[in-house]
Amino acid sequence: AQAEQMIEALERKGIPYAYLAFEGEQHGFRKEATIRRAAEAELAFYGMIFGFEPADEIEPIELHNAPA
Repeated sequence: AQAEQMIEALERKGIPYAYLAFEGEQHGFRKEATIRRAAEAELAFYGMIFGFEPADEIEPIELHNAPA
């Protein structure tokens, strides 16, 4: 529920965000695959915001409220 509240606030303010839900995970990831994907998604997000391309190929994320 907290994640959905944050998304609503980010949408209202037009702040860029990406949201990935991981089935079976809660606050504090436990599965190796989830931890890896979350870290790669974070790097992809920074790349999209700050205008750089990560060196390794990373699964794309959907950026909401992307800067113009």
